[in-house]
Amino acid sequence: EKNYEARLIEEEDVVSGEAIDAEAGLAAVKSTQSVISAENIIEAVDIVRNEKIESKENAEHKPHPLMAAYNSKSYEHFIVDVISRCRPSNIERSLLMVPLSYVSDILTALSSCVQQHYRVEFAVRIAIFLIRVHQNHVINSTEMLPLLGKISSQMPEGIKEVRDITGFNLAALELLQLELEEAQNIKLFADVSEVASRQKKKNKNRKAVIKT
Repeated sequence: EKNYEARLIEEEDVVSGEAIDAEAGLAAVKSTQSVISAENIIEAVDIVRNEKIESKENAEHKPHPLMAAYNSKSYEHFIVDVISRCRPSNIERSLLMVPLSYVSDILTALSSCVQQHYRVEFAVRIAIFLIRVHQNHVINSTEMLPLLGKISSQMPEGIKEVRDITGFNLAALELLQLELEEAQNIKLFADVSEVASRQKKKNKNRKAVIKT
């Protein structure tokens, strides 16, 4: 385990969707704390995956002790609660260390939390970050298209609802709204729709070829 942590600290990050420049240089310098936080996030997703399977197979299954320790009300809340425990100065570095295969689980949890008005500001910020750094993958993944479509419609509405209902931290919520409306994100979600449309056309063409 110590060798694994040392290797993570020494290695350079290769982030899909962003050039390795000064702006993306936050991944170049890693700390042991960042590695530990990344491992905690990975562990949380693994726990949720196992919990979903075990709860289906055993009606009397008791939740994992860590979920009880975090006092999380759902699987999705648990993942977001674990991420929120990361130090603000380390959180982006930690997320960059999380394998790509875990991103879908995290985005699903974030989307669910926004829908439930749970840690909306935090969930939106993390979702925007993950989508930006993994843009190439998410845009070209047909499996993630439905999730991205859901996120693109839920998050602006989630922010609006929280702002209207509570009026809490208005300036921060308005800033998040602006971030969501930035050209990069608008283009990203537009690209999602375009990819989905192209995929549908391909499927139709394949069916036509099969019939002929």
